[in-house]
Amino acid sequence: MAGKRISPLKAGFWLTEQEKVYLLVVCAVLLIGFVARYFHLKNKAPTVYTPAVAEETDHG
Repeated sequence: MAGKRISPLKAGFWLTEQEKVYLLVVCAVLLIGFVARYFHLKNKAPTVYTPAVAEETDHG
C-alpha cells in the first residue's frame, strides 16, 4: 500500500483520533436520546380524546 497514491478526495474524509472520539460521543448521545424517547412514549398512558363542544349561535 506504500506504492499506492491516495486521491485527495479520499484523503479528505480521513478522521483524526480526536474527531473519531467526537463522532462516537455524538452518536452515543443520539442513541441514548432515541432509546429514552422510545421508552418514554411506550410507558406513557394513553389519554382519551374528548372533542370540544361546538357552541350554538343564533344566526338570526
